[in-house]
Amino acid sequence: MQAAYDESLVFDKTIELIRKLGRFPAISDLLMARRRDSEFPSEKTFRRFGSKEQLAARIAEYCREKPGHDDVVGWCAERVSARPK
Repeated sequence: MQAAYDESLVFDKTIELIRKLGRFPAISDLLMARRRDSEFPSEKTFRRFGSKEQLAARIAEYCREKPGHDDVVGWCAERVSARPK
């Protein structure tokens, strides 16, 4: 068994990926990031945050507390608003 990743590490790694992609990542992006970077959390790690929309909302909240993260907040907001009604 492996210990759970710290939430801030998961969010920071995801923020790096969001900036690299210029959008909120799909599952396939998370899988590819893990293959390229052994320190990137596995796709299963993200399940504890709920749906992609819930994850995007949590990351946006995290970024609002940090200066210079407005770009990421915008991409997260796009993901949250893209949620089917």
